[in-house]
Amino acid sequence: TRRQRFVGPILDYFASYQPFLEIEDCLLSHVEPWRDLNDVMGLWYLGGIPDSTEKVARSFDACQQRVIFTGHHHRWFVANQQGIVAWDGSAPIRLEAPERYLVVLAAVCEGWCAVYDTQSALLTPISLRERR
Repeated sequence: TRRQRFVGPILDYFASYQPFLEIEDCLLSHVEPWRDLNDVMGLWYLGGIPDSTEKVARSFDACQQRVIFTGHHHRWFVANQQGIVAWDGSAPIRLEAPERYLVVLAAVCEGWCAVYDTQSALLTPISLRERR
């Protein structure tokens, strides 16, 4: 079996993975937090971007963090409790407290990453392609 091919340190390393990461008032996960993050199939949820107040509320109801970061959808997207925020990832955005935010980050495999400063609440998109 595949499991027999990868023994010892490799399996120990992968066993240390967690389905999400919590840092200060932020939750980071591959998909929205209402999904069962221990279910591998849940990581491939095909229900679309959380583009309605109902979908966004479902994520806010699933956790207490003020800012929820996900990936999965391979695009930039921000919503708060009032609805979708007009933002395309072309410039930094401040995620002002006490508002709660659901943020979808563009994909690293498409040349994107971002830095979030928890003190200033500034999310700065970074194009890895421009840095070559």
